[in-house]
Amino acid sequence: MRQLLDDPEKYSLITQRKQMIAQFRKSQGFSNDYIFN
Repeated sequence: MRQLLDDPEKYSLITQRKQMIAQFRKSQGFSNDYIFN
């Protein structure tokens, strides 16, 4: 995790991807909590 924080650009891309997946799963009826566990 510390490595990701040292690279804000990479961290933001991963965060964006998680948000995209969360939105997709929400639209498919999945719980958003599943992504972040």
